Amino acid sequence: MAVAWDDVGNASSILQLLGVDAFGLASMITQAALTARRNRDACLQLAEHVRVVEGLLRRLQTLPRLRRHPETRRPLEQLDDALRRAYLLVRSCGQELELRSYLYQLLTGAHTAARLLAAEEEIDRYIRLIPMIGLVATVGVEVTQEVLELDGEDSTLSQDHVLLPGVEEFQIIGEPKPGFTLRVCGFPINGTKLCIFQWVRYLDDGTRQSIEGATMYDYVVTADDVDTLLAVQYTPMDDDGLQGELVTSFANGKSKIACDSDMQSEINACISNKEALYNVFILNADSWELATVMLRRTGYQIKAKMSDELIIEEEYSQMLQTKIPNGRTTQFVLVSSGGVNLAFNTCGITEPNTEDYDVRLRDLIVLTMRAFQKKALRLELDAEEEGES
Repeated sequence: MAVAWDDVGNASSILQLLGVDAFGLASMITQAALTARRNRDACLQLAEHVRVVEGLLRRLQTLPRLRRHPETRRPLEQLDDALRRAYLLVRSCGQELELRSYLYQLLTGAHTAARLLAAEEEIDRYIRLIPMIGLVATVGVEVTQEVLELDGEDSTLSQDHVLLPGVEEFQIIGEPKPGFTLRVCGFPINGTKLCIFQWVRYLDDGTRQSIEGATMYDYVVTADDVDTLLAVQYTPMDDDGLQGELVTSFANGKSKIACDSDMQSEINACISNKEALYNVFILNADSWELATVMLRRTGYQIKAKMSDELIIEEEYSQMLQTKIPNGRTTQFVLVSSGGVNLAFNTCGITEPNTEDYDVRLRDLIVLTMRAFQKKALRLELDAEEEGES
């Protein structure tokens, strides 16, 4: 199918990519987006969309028979072509200006953004045509009898035997660390059309904690997940409402979630120095006001930055809590020992400023405060035990 953006690149560029499969092209698009100099946000959005279906594209490598059958070969070839054009378009956004002056003028501004969106939409169309379903897109595709036979699956079932909806090769992809997004993918079977998701945490005492609002196929790991076992529970369902078995799948190989080594080093340095100071925004009435959070060995202090007014100061206690909302957000809530709720935001604080850095700062503040709190309570308990002895 010819599209409005297929004049990017030339015939030789397309030919050079003919030997690259769909999964390889998806990886190349991701790498090219990271080096984009123009329309970077649109390129990253396209790359993110391709990553969502990356598990499905990997599956194509293991099903060579699909390309031998006329009903399935054509849409797969068209998908390959769409991915090639998408790669050339994203790559062109990273070309040096002096080498690509004409192309630069052609693909700037809204025109390039529209072409990137067209690329994303075309890839979507072909994903919906191939005989498989991407859970990350919650799109159902009826698999034809011919494809089932090519895959060696027996579709003749006795009338009294009902196969429950299910998912094969279910997996959680993504970096299991604070600030990163996890996504689920797999291959629905037995008429599965949708899945009911619930992300959960398993605490040290064995209790299971459902994460409020975390009911989608993707989940942003936060400081709340550190030192817990993170998992997703899902129930597959068909169009008639028939449900399969509830399945639990753990992230990080069923190991506890941990922050990255750099963040842990920063936390350790603060504990060693016995203090930490952070700039944040605090919600005052209906507006965000710049403030400072001072963490010390025995307690914490929060002051308004401009007026130097003391907002709260207290020692650490068991009642002190920090809460993080679900989703990709830079906000968190501190519940003081006296039950006072204080809302904070790190949006726009970091330099150089990016959303990723702001989210990271939020998690760093929360984890550092919890580390100080844990250490203070441990010292207090040790002192009590020593006094009793």
